[in-house]
Amino acid sequence: MAEMTLEIEIAAPVERVFDYVTDVETHPVYADFVASVEITSSLKQGAGVKFVQVHKGDSHRIPSEIVEHVPHEKVVWLTHGRNGDTVVSYWFRETAKGTKVIHSVASQAFNDEQAYQRSYDNNVRELANLKKVLEGK
Repeated sequence: MAEMTLEIEIAAPVERVFDYVTDVETHPVYADFVASVEITSSLKQGAGVKFVQVHKGDSHRIPSEIVEHVPHEKVVWLTHGRNGDTVVSYWFRETAKGTKVIHSVASQAFNDEQAYQRSYDNNVRELANLKKVLEGK
């Protein structure tokens, strides 16, 4: 399974960044390739939250589930797409300026160089948008 890892520093407290990212309903706000997210479980936060994502330009519903949730440190979810499962991870590290976010995505689909590049570009924009939203810019 091929993987990409990106990092960004956000001038906001780690608790705020973590809480925002782990509220999966905020994902379309900063991930401009996601059209919508709908929570489908009775849980709204933490491990076990199930949700469905729809990407822009595609009506396919992508079932997802948070499989790891370590407050203010890490969240991991699995998405079950047409090309197999994708593992989406975020780590949060407190810094002198705020929070370093380390974002990793691993997928069989990344064996295709064009799919990897498309996802890489999406995730670079995602982190830049997250920074803008949380820094109020």
